[in-house]
Amino acid sequence: MLNIKNVEFNDSLEIGTSNFEHMMKLRIDKLALVSRFFNEEEKLSVLNRLDKLDEREWKNYKVERKTPKRLHPYNNAVCIFSKKSGSMLVRIEYSPIAEGTGGIRFDIRPQQLSGKGVTRLLKWLGDRLGSTFFLLLARAWVTQLDVALDLYGCKLNDYVWGLHGSSVSESYENKMGLPGLRLGSPRAINSILLYEKVDAKELNKTDLVQVGKYITEKGRRKKEFFIKINEEEHAGFLRIEAKIQPESSGKGIRGQKVKGLMQDNLRSLMSPFLRLKVYSKALEGQLKNALFMHNRPDSNSVAAWVRHIREGGPKTRLSRKVKNIIEDNEIELFDKYDVWTHWDGCVAKLGDIIGNLSAALPTKAQLEVSQKYQSTKRRKRKVSLEPQRPLGRERHKVK
Repeated sequence: MLNIKNVEFNDSLEIGTSNFEHMMKLRIDKLALVSRFFNEEEKLSVLNRLDKLDEREWKNYKVERKTPKRLHPYNNAVCIFSKKSGSMLVRIEYSPIAEGTGGIRFDIRPQQLSGKGVTRLLKWLGDRLGSTFFLLLARAWVTQLDVALDLYGCKLNDYVWGLHGSSVSESYENKMGLPGLRLGSPRAINSILLYEKVDAKELNKTDLVQVGKYITEKGRRKKEFFIKINEEEHAGFLRIEAKIQPESSGKGIRGQKVKGLMQDNLRSLMSPFLRLKVYSKALEGQLKNALFMHNRPDSNSVAAWVRHIREGGPKTRLSRKVKNIIEDNEIELFDKYDVWTHWDGCVAKLGDIIGNLSAALPTKAQLEVSQKYQSTKRRKRKVSLEPQRPLGRERHKVK
């Protein structure tokens, strides 16, 4: 059994090989856009239609309403799935809780579709939500962008990894999953995830039996899905996923904050892999030896070693020798600049619509338009079949 998160069913853009002959692929794994309504008429026109989108059956898509989790910035959400593959294609969230939050958010999963498929999906949404939908896309700014670089035949433990300018890292390996590593804070503008996957594109995801099991991660219990798969029958690869969360900065015209990345500037994005550092596996042994020799006690007596162990060793800065060892073991796993010459091809897979939209800045009056919306759709309450627990003994005492 293997966690389905570690199984790849979609294809990516082939971009050549690494300096160590790993076949490489690149793609956009996730694109989150936030936009705002410029007037009340726009808001009511789009969101009233969005409320009704799940009231009928559609030929190619399945629409479901979702209840956002507690502390989520939006009150309402609608998800659109592919009827053919069962995969989620886009999640639309609206009716923000806090003032200043954009009125609508689009979480697009372009890896599930071809460029023509993304264009077809957006045109379908435009036909249902009205022409304002395309204006919303044109005004949108990027809040999250995940770029996936895959190296076939590469494993996480083949190298030692680092992120320039960050000392934060976290290893993880879920039960019945493959190993992974996070470099940088998950809240940072740029962080990187490294994790192993198996390529199972030849399998039909809808034909596989998924078994749901509860696992505990970071003290929290959550449900994950697993499938039976023979890893040896499928190509394995290492995914290097750059997670970008652009930050607003400075003041633009009309006094509003300048968004870190507008959707029409995606092609001009700087490579998020430039800060990635890769080191040879030999670094681990050399560092262990260097640190042992550096931190050993001055005396060779047993008493000196016991004191050294109890105190945890001297807390000193890294020596120049240790820094040199790290620098000498750095390698160029792949040409970061050559990889990024294929970025235009990834953006092209977002389809014709997103690639041809131009941003429109709001006026001061438009900035003051309330983005909140009271949905007319009532959520269905889940009825628990479990017996209710008594509220307290005192309430059930017979006088």
